Amino acid sequence: MGEGNDPLHFSDEWYSLGIVTEQRYHELLTQFQTGEDRHPEHYRWRAFGDFIKRNKQLPEDIVRRLYRLGESDPDWIMGGAMMAEVVWRTDCPDDVLNEATHHTSS
Repeated sequence: MGEGNDPLHFSDEWYSLGIVTEQRYHELLTQFQTGEDRHPEHYRWRAFGDFIKRNKQLPEDIVRRLYRLGESDPDWIMGGAMMAEVVWRTDCPDDVLNEATHHTSS
């Protein structure tokens, strides 16, 4: 799993952060392969949203990594939505809020 030939485009960081487990990956992959939705970013968004809902409070370093994960997502629209979700969290560190305030698209 992770990077390379992954049709859902989950990087290793998704696993490292605990957003995606091997079991969850296989569930999402099966849905992707058998369903009508052929947009891999929708499956990443689903995994991200589930993680956010399960984790109401996170350490600052994890919140920073979540922001970076959005920033590096191959789909810039979804990545931006991930970054926005992070910024709206009550546990978002000030440095991330400040960076988001000054963030510009590449």
